[in-house]
Amino acid sequence: GDVYKRQSLDTRSVWHHKPLLDAAAECTSGSVQVVVPRLTESYADTGCAEEIYREACTVNYPTGIEKVIDWALDVFNGTFFGAAQQASEYLADPQQFIAQYNEAIIPNKLKEITKLVKLRKGNVFENCIRYALESFHYNFSKIILDILSVEQSSFEHDAKSFWNNFRRAPTPTNFDFNSELHVSYVYYFASLLLCVLGLSSEKLAREEVRMVAKGFAVEEEKELSAKESEELLQEEVKGLEKELFVQIEFDKDDDLHMEFIYAAANTRAKVYKIPECDRTKMKIYAGGIIPTLITAVSSAAGLACTELVKLVQSTSSHTNSSFNLALPLFVFAPPAPALKVVSKAFDEMIGGPIKAIPENHTKWDTTTLHAPVTVRELIKKIKEEHGVDVSIILCGELAIYMDMNNKTDIDLSIEKLTEKKMKAKIHVGVKSLRLEVLGDIGDTTVVMPSIRYIF
Repeated sequence: GDVYKRQSLDTRSVWHHKPLLDAAAECTSGSVQVVVPRLTESYADTGCAEEIYREACTVNYPTGIEKVIDWALDVFNGTFFGAAQQASEYLADPQQFIAQYNEAIIPNKLKEITKLVKLRKGNVFENCIRYALESFHYNFSKIILDILSVEQSSFEHDAKSFWNNFRRAPTPTNFDFNSELHVSYVYYFASLLLCVLGLSSEKLAREEVRMVAKGFAVEEEKELSAKESEELLQEEVKGLEKELFVQIEFDKDDDLHMEFIYAAANTRAKVYKIPECDRTKMKIYAGGIIPTLITAVSSAAGLACTELVKLVQSTSSHTNSSFNLALPLFVFAPPAPALKVVSKAFDEMIGGPIKAIPENHTKWDTTTLHAPVTVRELIKKIKEEHGVDVSIILCGELAIYMDMNNKTDIDLSIEKLTEKKMKAKIHVGVKSLRLEVLGDIGDTTVVMPSIRYIF
C-alpha cells in the first residue's frame, strides 16, 4: 500500500542524503512531515510507518463482506500474478526454481504451472473457460464440502452449536449457467487468463461460457510425485518462449479487475449467507480508497509547499504539522532529531549487550569503501580497525557472506560475489552497493553504519 511506497522513498532519501516531504490527508485530517538529511528522523522512524495489515483471507469463517473481498483479492493475486510469476521463473531456469522449494510442495507448484502452460494448446478460449469453471468448482464446492466434512467429524457431538453468528455454515454451490453472477465469475476469470497469456480478451463472449459449461464435467486429478510432475511439465514446455506469461497486478481502476472481484466476492458472500455488496463500496474497500475532503488535501498541500520553500532557502526552522478541520485543530512541532545509536549494557531486542561503533552515529552516517575489495580484505579491515569479528555481510537484503557457511568465495570481490549470489549481473546504472556488516566483540553485538561500496 501507500506505506510501502513511502518506505521505499524513505530508504532512497536516507541512502542518497536527499530531503523528503511527506504529506497525507484522510477524511478531515492531514499531516506533513519534513525529513532533512543528518538533522531529522526519517519517515521509517515514526509510528506512521506501521502498515495496517489485513488478516489473512484463507479464513474459512468470514462474517462480513470485508473478509470476503479480501479473499477475492487473494484469489486474484495468487492466480493472475503469483502463478504467472512462478511459471515465468520456471521457464527461465527450471532447476533453480525446483531447488528453492522442498519436495513436499513441488508437485502442487508444478501442477499449477502445467495448467497454465496447457492453456495455449488447442482452443485457447475454451481452455481458459474450462480453467475458470474448475476454479469455480474448487472455490465454491470442493473446498466448502471439505470444510463441512472436517467440522462435522471434529464436532460431531456438538455440530449445531459450532455454527453460529461468528461461524456461518457455508452452502456448497455448483455452477449455474442461468446465474449472471456465476457466469460473470467464469467470464472475467477466463478474460484475465487471456491477459496472462498476452492475448486480448475482447473476443471472448459471455455466451461461450454458457456453451462450454453445459458440457463441462470436473475431471478427477491424479496425484503425482515431484519427479512425475517435473517430467510432465518438461514435456509440455518444449519449444515455448521463456517470457510467455504476463503478471497482472491488481488495479482498482481497471474495470476487468474490479468486475472479477465483484463476481468472486459476491458469490462467496452467497455461499456464507452474507449480504452482497455493490460495486462502489467494493471498489472503495478493495482499492483502499479513503474518502477525504478536498479542503483537507488542499491544507496538507499548502503546508507541504511552505516547507518546500524553506528547504529551497536552506532555512533550519522546519515544522511538522497535523490538523483536523472538523474540530478545528492545527498542531505544529519541530521535527524530531535523528535517532542516535548508543552502546547499551542490555538491549531488549538483541537480548544482550550492544556496542555502537562509532558512538552516537545515526542512520544517515555511512562509511565509504572503493573497489576492488574482496570479502576477505573487508573482514580483515574491520577486524584491524575495530576489533570486530564479522559474522554476516548483507547487500541490501541478500546475505553475501555468513561465517558458518562454505568460505570458498571469500576471495571474490564484493561485486562479483553479489552477482554470484543474485545469479544475475548488477545493472549497468548501479555504481554503488549498500553493505550492512553484522559482527561482535566477544559476547557483545556490534552496530555499525552502512558501508557505501563504490565500484
